[in-house]
Amino acid sequence: MKKTYRYSKLFMAGLLLASVMYNCKTKDVESLTPFTYTFTKFNDVKLPTISPTTPAVVTVVDASVTNTSAYGILTPDVLQVPVTGVVLPVIKQAAVDVNKAISTTAAAALSDKFTPEVIDAMVTTGFIPANLAAELTLLSNSPSLLAYMPILKLPTIDGKEVGGRVGAVTGTNIAETVSVAKATLDDDACKDAAQKAYDLALPNLTSARDIQLKAVNDLYILAQTTQNSSVKDCRTGASAKFAALNNTARGSLSGVEKALKDGRAILGEETYTFLRLLYLTQFKNFQDDLKAAEKAQTESCDLSADARLAAAKVALEKDLEKVNDNFKAAKKELDGVLSAAVTACHNQGNGG
Repeated sequence: MKKTYRYSKLFMAGLLLASVMYNCKTKDVESLTPFTYTFTKFNDVKLPTISPTTPAVVTVVDASVTNTSAYGILTPDVLQVPVTGVVLPVIKQAAVDVNKAISTTAAAALSDKFTPEVIDAMVTTGFIPANLAAELTLLSNSPSLLAYMPILKLPTIDGKEVGGRVGAVTGTNIAETVSVAKATLDDDACKDAAQKAYDLALPNLTSARDIQLKAVNDLYILAQTTQNSSVKDCRTGASAKFAALNNTARGSLSGVEKALKDGRAILGEETYTFLRLLYLTQFKNFQDDLKAAEKAQTESCDLSADARLAAAKVALEKDLEKVNDNFKAAKKELDGVLSAAVTACHNQGNGG
């Protein structure tokens, strides 16, 4: 009876053990969900945007050739002599001023060399025979005639006359190479997840930098294209401007020549000759000044474009530096997030 009871207890214990073993079978252990490590702070690191630097303004003053006030006052009165028959004091004073520079006899001899054919060539083409041009140049240097000679102003760029030195700017690298050193991590799940999050965030940061660098560089390329186009327009404009002034000067000489011829008897031979030489000298100087002005203005077209491009280059370099500095700072912040994540993994006891 006791043996039967003992066997019954052993049998019940065996059933209980079998029940426990069945409830702990392998498939239930495998069904447990693995723990996922997340590091959202990597996504908070952003590259700040920049406002493009406005290039410094390049101030250009164009070349000019203008008549003096003395010439401007005299000419209308000379043109009116055949109409009014009056020789005003300003006309007489101009004749006196010429006589201070050349004698009556020399003036008559020089005036006779300017035949109708020579005058016609001057009026139609601006051409003056070299020997006559030399004599007029000598006459124009006389102090008494300077008040009647045209005023030439050469172009300036930022206050400097064309021909002076325009500052150049050296280039810099568009993108700086930033070394990316991965932290040496243990092969536990937490640290591995942190590294993966870092490896995903860094390319996004680098891509944002590259996009900004391209935008900055594109602005400079646009400036280059704009300046190349502006040079052509500037040269065309200069040529047209001085051609128009030349036509006006030739027309003015033609009008004065006619007025002097028509009013010759009223003026008297001496005054007529002196005034004629004054206007021929003024015309020759005006022609010379126009040539000098157009040459300088054409040069200014190139130099002003170079100056604007140099200003754009300075702005470019400032913006490239901003982008690269911002990237360095953002990467440093990203490295800090990685370091903090690794420390947190260690403090949790995950492989530390």
